Amino acid sequence: MSLKGTSNCRSSNTGPGSIIQISEDKLKLTILKHKDNLTAMDAWQMPLGILITIVLVFCTSDFQAFLSMSADTWKAIFIITGVLCFFYFCKFGYRSYKSKSYDLIADIKGDSDSKNK
Repeated sequence: MSLKGTSNCRSSNTGPGSIIQISEDKLKLTILKHKDNLTAMDAWQMPLGILITIVLVFCTSDFQAFLSMSADTWKAIFIITGVLCFFYFCKFGYRSYKSKSYDLIADIKGDSDSKNK
């Protein structure tokens, strides 16, 4: 159900604050959209943290046999994990760059400039 075309919001500017009346459905949709944008903007941090950790491990460690796996196997596991983290970092970084940051209050009010960002 999309409420883009309808205006279920009334606002009155009565001094320093304003009173906003909005339908419950439109408020839920607006908050979910805002939550998704915030999540997309922060998703790049986890893959970057793991990637930095893996680079530091390569710079400071000698791989040795452990749990019946050879040193080369451990090195390959870290390389594959590092490459995957790099791709995830690029993917989520691009998503974060492209995600639209907007003013939640303006979107709740239904201002046209918040929809065009």
